[in-house]
Amino acid sequence: MPTETVQQLPSWQELLEASGQDPFVRYDVGPAFAGGWAVDGAVAFLRRTPSGRTALALLGSPAGVGALVATVAADPAVVVGHDVRAITLPQPLEPLLERHFRMGAGSRWEWMWTQEVPQQQPAETALRALGNTADAGELTAFLADASPTASARPGDEGIEWWVGARDGSGTLVACGALQRTGAGSPHLAGIAVRPDRRGEGLGAAVTAALTRRAITLDGVSTLGMYSDNAVARSLYLRLGYRVAQAWATRVIRLLG
Repeated sequence: MPTETVQQLPSWQELLEASGQDPFVRYDVGPAFAGGWAVDGAVAFLRRTPSGRTALALLGSPAGVGALVATVAADPAVVVGHDVRAITLPQPLEPLLERHFRMGAGSRWEWMWTQEVPQQQPAETALRALGNTADAGELTAFLADASPTASARPGDEGIEWWVGARDGSGTLVACGALQRTGAGSPHLAGIAVRPDRRGEGLGAAVTAALTRRAITLDGVSTLGMYSDNAVARSLYLRLGYRVAQAWATRVIRLLG
């Protein structure tokens, strides 16, 4: 980035300090950090996603984020050189992208975290551990039907543990996974309940069990959810999670 007022952040520790100890930077980025910059109370940083792509995220003051968006757009080495195809920034600041990029598809989502051990949920007695390999076919088919947009599948990088519940005939009716982020922190993913079994507390049971395991192992648990899922948000808040970042992610192309 050529702008003189922009500070280079060559290390993750410097990024963490410049972000004000932001929990997303601490628990989701970590060693996956690939370079960052700061200006006027905002930071921009490259990170490697679980799929292996390089993503660009920005957070902080509106003025600073605006300056960083403009600087990124003026420096093709950032977008083209790192093969950045999407940008993530706080939802209220999404219009800043329209001034500098051609906009493609996108999504709005929230990143949440907790260090509170949740109370035992009644339906947890029905849960059993599932195998990432042994139950892969069943889990894949179940998620395709019950939650096609789920963020995890058996065999994905960083998956450590699956848990689920079956009905009286042995058919899977709920599941969820514990996965490691680029920072090595535990992240809940692939949480799904069969539509006809929703409202029975199975989602709360899976979330609570995974959260308890994560906090026991690492002292923290994180997750992401689409912003239009009010039911899930209510559940996660009830179990002690809080929203650290409400993100907008958009596919972008440079103008010109």
